[in-house]
Amino acid sequence: MPLIRDLFRRGMLPLLLLLFLAAQVPFLEADPHADIAPTSRDAFTDEGLNTSQVINRVHTGRWTVDECDNLIKTPLYSLWLFPGYSLFGTSTLAGRLWVLCGCLGLLWFIARRDASLPAVAALFTVTALGQYHLFQYIRFTMAEMTACLLVWAALAYALRYGKAGSLWDLAWSGLFLWAAVFVKNQFAYVLPLLPVWVAVAALCAGRPFTRGAAKGLLFSLAVLGAGGLVYYLAWYLPVKPTYDYVMADQAGGRFIPFSLFSVQVKLQAKEFLSSPYVRVYALFLGLSLPVFVANMVRSADRTYRLLSWSVLVWALAELHKFAMWYVPSRYLVPLLFSWGLFAAVQWVWALRNALGYGPGSRAVFLLFSLAAVAVAAQNGVHFVKLYRERTFAIHDTNVMLSATDFEGRPAAGPWAPALARETGARVIPVWYGYFNDEDLIRRHNPKIIITEKDEGDSGGAFTRHGLDLASVADSVREVKVARFDLLIYYLP
Repeated sequence: MPLIRDLFRRGMLPLLLLLFLAAQVPFLEADPHADIAPTSRDAFTDEGLNTSQVINRVHTGRWTVDECDNLIKTPLYSLWLFPGYSLFGTSTLAGRLWVLCGCLGLLWFIARRDASLPAVAALFTVTALGQYHLFQYIRFTMAEMTACLLVWAALAYALRYGKAGSLWDLAWSGLFLWAAVFVKNQFAYVLPLLPVWVAVAALCAGRPFTRGAAKGLLFSLAVLGAGGLVYYLAWYLPVKPTYDYVMADQAGGRFIPFSLFSVQVKLQAKEFLSSPYVRVYALFLGLSLPVFVANMVRSADRTYRLLSWSVLVWALAELHKFAMWYVPSRYLVPLLFSWGLFAAVQWVWALRNALGYGPGSRAVFLLFSLAAVAVAAQNGVHFVKLYRERTFAIHDTNVMLSATDFEGRPAAGPWAPALARETGARVIPVWYGYFNDEDLIRRHNPKIIITEKDEGDSGGAFTRHGLDLASVADSVREVKVARFDLLIYYLP
């Protein structure tokens, strides 16, 4: 169809990206919405934690890996944030705008990798990026959306490899997958996608057992091995003690044991799919599956076969999130992202090819189109809800604390990186038995300590070490952020 074929050439995608950027403007200093993390603190504290070591570098001139766990997990993301904070300051507005423009720029870059991608990117922007979770996380100073876009960039180069067989494209694909891992190490599970994409390319070409297919498979494994060697030598070994300390705390007990697997996975999936922010989006995905079947059975369009299978492999890999005991909202970002990308690919294929396959295909396409319209409409409803329910407690607290004379002393506590990021003071998170919990006042001499009233945010780090904050503070101020009641202790 000419409209879809010329979507990028006529400037539709740039216009959509600009409109999307404009839609984000009212939220650039707003708190995360109250429903974004119903069972955890997630973005409320993690935006600050993800950036605390970069902000400390800007304010103090030095990097430290042992005052928080985030630099260990997100080295490339921290490096990406550094020039933005250095040039424009460490405000929430500056950080979010830097991240948002970077993500949209990366999306533009991806769309230029293949002629099939501009239309996919345009429809993905309308249907997926407006989804409640993705619409918020793309502006948060958190690593998930950047990593997802890097995986999509890797997929775009894998598509180029599948069409032309260039090992350079395969090398670029591997590079972007490793970049996603360097942005956040929890994305390590995407690395095996590279040899799988090579196998998918060979199958779609009808040549699964040729010398070229074997060469591509061996080359993909070599790329992954080379990236692993770089990660080991350039990052793991230099920070080994802290890296091992962080991974020992975070790697264990995440997944449901086999004896409870079927019951718990069903509960996790049911809770996720029943969310009012996901139901229509999930329906859109569900209706994309018969379109995918028609694509495989009826279409001779190799590009969309290859693209569909490649995205589907990624979407299936994301299902492992349902096997985890604890699934905070940020863990679901790549799941929602890959689902939306798969559905967008099917819709573009249907617009290009499926309408001529008879009444049955046209009926499926009509249902699919209605679901896409419903998703876009729901995104609009959620936008209005987010706009009306905006709060600015984190921003206002930063402004309030910026009037404090810190005397060169830091701000400490689990909420300090979020609430004191704009003060110019060094920020030090605290968790019991993990980071900075022992002898905090003597070692760091903080000017303020920010914690929840019951110290649930730090696992009771202060009380369990016999520190009565009320007795050592000369004043206390209460702050409420969403459902969290916080106390700011001012120390003499």
